Amino acid sequence: MHRRQLLSRPTQLALVKGESYGACSRPSGESSAPEAAVDMIGGPEQMADLVGRIMQEKLLAAAEAQAQQQMAAEAEAKAAAEAAEQKAAAAVPEPSDVVMTTEDAKE
Repeated sequence: MHRRQLLSRPTQLALVKGESYGACSRPSGESSAPEAAVDMIGGPEQMADLVGRIMQEKLLAAAEAQAQQQMAAEAEAKAAAEAAEQKAAAAVPEPSDVVMTTEDAKE
């Protein structure tokens, strides 16, 4: 009897990409994903390979996000420097704008 129970159970773990422990709202036995999105895990080697692939995807996404943030910060710093330069240039009068009066010349 125990043998029949064991043989009736699945021998592979079915994982749905995007689902995580505790966050799955679907009832047990039902799949909300198409068959292509389900990974069948037959052993520890396959599980290690899957975990490695998922971690690589996460690391690449994090590196890309960091690069985008750095580019945005550099663009913001460049814009601030240009604005400061324009403000400083506007504050300095042009030599032709300076008019010297005879009273100034006497001093």
